[in-house]
Amino acid sequence: MARNPSSLFQAVHKQLSTASTHVLQYHGFVEGGYPDVVLSNGSAQPHGELHRIAQRMTTAGVRAEVFDGENWPSVGATKNPQAKHTREIGGRFYHMEHQPRVRDDAWLRTAMVEAVAAELG
Repeated sequence: MARNPSSLFQAVHKQLSTASTHVLQYHGFVEGGYPDVVLSNGSAQPHGELHRIAQRMTTAGVRAEVFDGENWPSVGATKNPQAKHTREIGGRFYHMEHQPRVRDDAWLRTAMVEAVAAELG
C-alpha cells in the first residue's frame, strides 16, 4: 500500500499533508549485515532530525543508521510516494525500518518510540 501512488492511502496522505506536516512510517525488514534500524526520508539527502533520532536510538543501545543514497539501499524508501509528496510540499518525512530484534522486544520498541518523541516533541 505504501508504494502504490494510486492507492486510497496515498490520496488520504495528500489530503492531510501540508508544508508543516511531519509523517512517520514504521516498517519492518529482515536483512543480514544491516543495522537494527535504518532511517530515511526517501532521498539521498537526509534531514538533520533523522541523524539526531539515530543518535538517540544508538544511545538507547540499538544500532541505527541513516540512509544516505548509498548505504542500506533496499530500505531507503526511495520509491515511497508519501515520502516524495511530503518532501515536495516542504514537509518532513521519517521512514524507519526495524529488524526483528527491535520489533520483538518490548523494551527496544519503547526505546525507539521514545527516541522519536524526544526529537520531534
